[in-house]
This record gives sequence, C-alpha cells and structure tokens, in this order.
Amino acid sequence: MSEFRLTQISDTHLGRRFPGLIANFQALSEHIDTDRPDLVVNTGDVSFDGPTSRDDVEFAKGLHDALPVACRYIPGNHDIGDNPTAIGPAPKPPVAEAHRQQFREIIGEDHWSFEAAGWCFLGLNSLVMNSGLAFEAEQFDWLASEVSRTNGKPVALFVHKPVFLNGPDDP
Repeated sequence: MSEFRLTQISDTHLGRRFPGLIANFQALSEHIDTDRPDLVVNTGDVSFDGPTSRDDVEFAKGLHDALPVACRYIPGNHDIGDNPTAIGPAPKPPVAEAHRQQFREIIGEDHWSFEAAGWCFLGLNSLVMNSGLAFEAEQFDWLASEVSRTNGKPVALFVHKPVFLNGPDDP
C-alpha cells in the first residue's frame, strides 16, 4: 500500500471583510506549505456567507487556490444554506439548489470519490439530506453505486454535518 497524506480542514468561514479569519487561514497555509500533504480536504463552511455573498465564495476559493497542494471541498451550511431537522426552528437560510449550483460553479463538485493508497475516499453534500431537493435522491443513488464498488477497501467518509436527522440514536 502506497503512502497518501491528507490534511482535513473545516469551517474556514472566509470572507474578505474578516481579517482575523484570513490570518488564521494564512497560518494554516504556512503549515500546509511546510507539511506538503498530497491533498487538502475542506469539509465545509469554506466561505463565511455563500448564500448572500458570492464574493465570499470567490474570495475563499482564491485563497485555497494559492495553497501549494490540490484541494477538494464539500459544502457547509455557510456555503449553501442549512438542511432542516425535526428539532428546533427551520434553518435560515435553508439549503437551496441555486446556492448549491453557485458552490459548484465557483468551488467545484459538492460530492466526490477517489481511491488512493488502497482506500476509497468519499465526500458527501450532507446539507441536501432531508432537504427535499431533487439532488438528495441523486446523491443517495450515487453513494450506493460508489459503495458497491469498494470491494472490501476501507472507506473514509467526509461530511460537514453528521448523517442523522435529529440525533445519533435515530433509527
């Protein structure tokens, strides 16, 4: 089995009007430049407020593009809106197909798979779960197909939010 080094980051919440968050990302960039993993995976909230600020998404992508290694992304609620649960009030803003498409246009795919070092790596858009968006069913079909092809390989799953509806004890 060959070596594959990955750095997972999350909740960078980048926007040009947040110098403290930009400074955090610059420190992270220096670490990545020194460590040089094979891949960086940002597991969501790449931007501060994607649903209302396209500029936040574009700015965040620009900072990630300056990293010295390849990146993959999955969206968070700050990128495309939030999915509903049966607990608490309805999310604001709710996940919307227009926001998902904006993420895909600027950042790239919102779900993906690849194999490396004998592993299958899967990134899911967990914000569409329980949303009623057409893509929710499409992604589940895609996931079933991907899992069926793992042939006993270990799987690393990347999500922004847990894959249960209301709590970890959901059936």
